[in-house]
Amino acid sequence: MQNTDMAAEDLIWVRNFIDERFWKFARTYAKTAPHSYTVRDWVLDPDDNFSVMVELIRKYGRAERFYSKVYYYLYLDGQKYWTMGDPVHQTTLINRCDWGNYYGAK
Repeated sequence: MQNTDMAAEDLIWVRNFIDERFWKFARTYAKTAPHSYTVRDWVLDPDDNFSVMVELIRKYGRAERFYSKVYYYLYLDGQKYWTMGDPVHQTTLINRCDWGNYYGAK
């Protein structure tokens, strides 16, 4: 299920971004929707790498329904990554969870 159409340099960049970020477990949804997230403002980022990651999720991600909404999910290394669909520079967090977790109406 991995996004295989990703350019090699983008794949390396995304993996580095993921490894360098702090990911916090979302305790609010621990029983029903276990996932973690990272927040734009947790890192002073003059190069705006957070926005680059959001753009790459939307470029290489797959459109999937979450109840009445559609989000783009980037599948990589056993995890999937997504945002809530705000414009790139207004997006404040990126979520991730295991591939096998599914939320929303099928």
